[in-house]
Amino acid sequence: MLLGLGLTHEVQLDTQSWENLMLQYIAIQLRARTSERGATAVEYGLLVALIAAVIVTVVVLLARTSTTASPP
Repeated sequence: MLLGLGLTHEVQLDTQSWENLMLQYIAIQLRARTSERGATAVEYGLLVALIAAVIVTVVVLLARTSTTASPP
């Protein structure tokens, strides 16, 4: 029985085919990891840009408030 699925015949792979199959699997996994890392870097970059924009906005608003509220 193959993988408990009720299949009674087994797939015969020679050593070369098995190695090629495993190399293809590893290549797919490595590509998935690198693309995921790239996406994570982009997400962190957007987060840093958003935080910087908020900080600049707060500083500008505080500067305007302090100049308009200063005593004569």
